[in-house]
Amino acid sequence: MPNTSHQSDTPDHNVVEAANQRETAAAVLLKELDEQQETVLHELDQLNDDIEHLIDSWRDRSREEAAAEELAMDASEQPLTAADH
Repeated sequence: MPNTSHQSDTPDHNVVEAANQRETAAAVLLKELDEQQETVLHELDQLNDDIEHLIDSWRDRSREEAAAEELAMDASEQPLTAADH
């Protein structure tokens, strides 16, 4: 009859036990990595939104400045009338 306490100390059992421990540790690390990846992706999405809003505000300001310049040029090109003298 085999001795069960002796079987648990066999090299095969130690290898399997070590592999199971590594697998458990790897699963924990993979879960942590996945959570960090989700955090980074969320932060990148937020940063992208912020950049898009900034670009939109620059474009809006440029359009407003161009419109103001056009109005100023139109006003300066108006002929003088008798009331302007």
